[in-house]
Amino acid sequence: MTLAVAGSEAATTAAVGQPLSFDQAILFAEFEGDDGALSEMRWTAEYPHDQLIHRVPRLRMDRANAAKCAEVTAQLEADGIRVVASDGDFVSLHRLIDAAAAAGVRPELDPEAHAAACPGHAVYVKVFPWADEATITPVCTTQNAHQPLSSYGHGTDEYAVPTTGE
Repeated sequence: MTLAVAGSEAATTAAVGQPLSFDQAILFAEFEGDDGALSEMRWTAEYPHDQLIHRVPRLRMDRANAAKCAEVTAQLEADGIRVVASDGDFVSLHRLIDAAAAAGVRPELDPEAHAAACPGHAVYVKVFPWADEATITPVCTTQNAHQPLSSYGHGTDEYAVPTTGE
């Protein structure tokens, strides 16, 4: 471990700005090259009571979740499925329907039918901190081609009803 700390630019840079224990320096060396994590760690290390021991597990989990998300995204894209980023312009399919607000029955969009018929079909991938698996949500990037699930604010109180398959 001594060599890892001595060879780590992140650990030596952090130690110059504030006194670090050897254990804390090891943590900085672990995140060598991850500027976002190192920035959080430097900020956290400025506060007393060794808050790094609380921040680092979260950073490890974030790193593992990002790797899982990238793995699932790569597989989906290899299968020909378009994946959108979290800052994209899209709406989850569970918030859209194809029936007009005045229609008596307004069934939810079927993800498989939507994938086959709508050029805006895509998925959004997220790994939540408490989960080990990725959540894949079907979305639409051409939401104006559909109607909103709830017409709240559009003059009616009707909502979509799930279809029972009968």
